[in-house]
Order: sequence, then structure tokens, then C-alpha cells
Amino acid sequence: MPKSRHVDNKRDALLDAAERVAIRLGAAHLTLDAVAKEAKVGKGGLIYHFPSKKALFEAMLARVMDIYSQRAQANKINPSKEGDSAQAYIRHLTSVGKRLEQLSTIIISIAVNDPELLQPLQKRTEAIYENLAQNKTGDRAVVAMLAVHGLFLMERLGIGPLKKKRRAQIIQALCEVASEGSRPEKG
Repeated sequence: MPKSRHVDNKRDALLDAAERVAIRLGAAHLTLDAVAKEAKVGKGGLIYHFPSKKALFEAMLARVMDIYSQRAQANKINPSKEGDSAQAYIRHLTSVGKRLEQLSTIIISIAVNDPELLQPLQKRTEAIYENLAQNKTGDRAVVAMLAVHGLFLMERLGIGPLKKKRRAQIIQALCEVASEGSRPEKG
């Protein structure tokens, strides 16, 4: 039997509350009591949807992955498409916006305490890299994406070394590296 819209709305409201608590206090200090208080529900209401802190963290991670997937679809990123998929991923990961920056930071914090929670993200990431390696840009796309993921993580950790203008130049250079193998040969 499908969930009712009311249950989905309540679940989303609880996840919104968990995000606010994690942003304000940090994921390490997130408690079910704090989330229930933030959501203005009893702890039992929260536990009905998320029976443990781990279940709540799993739902938060799944939600972030869904948001990234929806953005990728909106940006028409097709991992199996030849040529520009690496560039599209690069642009996608380097322009996530404030909310996704905050949510990504939360996920990193959650993963530090329970790396097992990242298995779904690991599988999705492996698929992306596998698809990139199969298209014409091959290893160049993979190398560029590894660099972008490094930049992304450094920025989420607050240690990104690049000023805005230089960052834009580096991102452009990575897009060029990722697409070099897909250009027709001159001759």
C-alpha cells in the first residue's frame, strides 16, 4: 500500500528539521530530541518515521543524493552520453548553491562517524566514473572529475585554497582537460 501524501509531507518536514539542527549544531551534535523539538513534534512522532539516529542519517543522505540527481536531470547530465558529460558533471559539482553546500558538509560529518552510511553514494559514484571512463574522453574525464571532487571536498571542509576568479579559471581548465579526448583531430 503506497504511503499517503500526509506521511510523505510529515517525513519531509522532519528531514527539514534535522537539516536545520545539523546546520546549526553540526551532525555530531544532532539528537533525536533536538530534531523533535525543532519539528515541534513529540519524540514518538519522530521515531515513528525514523526509529534511530542512523535511520535519520540514512534518510538525510538519500535525500541529498535525490537532490543531486534531480539537479543533474534538470541540467541534462547524461553519464552515458559521449563528450560533454564530464564537463556537465564538473559544472554541476562546482555550482551547487548554499543549501547543497551545507547538506554536503553534513553528509561528510555523518560519514566520519559511520562510513557504512556512504555505501549508496559510493555505488552511485562508481557508476558515474565507470560511465565517464567508457566515453571518448576516458581517463582525462576521470582525472578531471577526481580533481573536482578534491576541490569540492576541500571547500566543504572550509579549506578551499582558491579565490573566486582563480577557482573559475581552474574549473574551466578542468573542463578543457575533460573534453580534450572528444575533439575531432585536426589535419
